Amino acid sequence: MTSTRYHRLTVQAVTDETSDARSITLAVPDDLQSSFRYRPGQFLTLRLAVDGRHLPRCYSMSSTPGLDSALRVTVKRVAGGRGSNWLCDRLWPGDSLEVMAPAGGFTPAGLEGDFLLGAGGSGITPVF
Repeated sequence: MTSTRYHRLTVQAVTDETSDARSITLAVPDDLQSSFRYRPGQFLTLRLAVDGRHLPRCYSMSSTPGLDSALRVTVKRVAGGRGSNWLCDRLWPGDSLEVMAPAGGFTPAGLEGDFLLGAGGSGITPVF
């Protein structure tokens, strides 16, 4: 189930993956656990307060349901990107973000059987 409502989540960890990509781990409070259950291939919409404006930005989950205990997205810096540069330069553990519940239909109907998936660059995140 998705919601159009934003929830304030605390940044649990920020991990520099490369010189231009960071993973952001979010703590989901107990009362929101059911709202933030997700399927492989879904994404989160973050609402960023940048320069007095609210910028919605969507990022695929880089955590794996059933394996990872926390929710995580990975953000690659984009030249001139207002959202990605703000997240890469100004976000730290203890900060909070406004986040919508997981959304997106790029999910398999089931996880049984074999899959052949192709992707490249940062587009590999929902496939992974």
